[in-house]
Amino acid sequence: MVRITVEYFFNPNTPESKNYMKIVVNPLIREQMKEVEWEIINIYDPKQKKKIEEYKINAFPALVINKRRILIGYKPQKEVKAVIQEEIEHEKKRRQPLKSSKP
Repeated sequence: MVRITVEYFFNPNTPESKNYMKIVVNPLIREQMKEVEWEIINIYDPKQKKKIEEYKINAFPALVINKRRILIGYKPQKEVKAVIQEEIEHEKKRRQPLKSSKP
């Protein structure tokens, strides 16, 4: 089965992050897409500093989808879901065995 991760980086001190969690992230989590594993990351957690630097995230809220796609700032739920679906499809194609061109 294909699994992707969606990492949500938030600043607990800003209303933007709290609203984004309520309006976009929570509804998507509740959809319980079986291919998606969510990780909610407080930017003030010292254990997460390396990850934030690795992804070069400099504004919040931010979503990192499948360690490939980074969405910074407010993005509508519909747009986020479309990117998640694209990444699920990308993983499915990536994991398919190569078809031989030989008869």
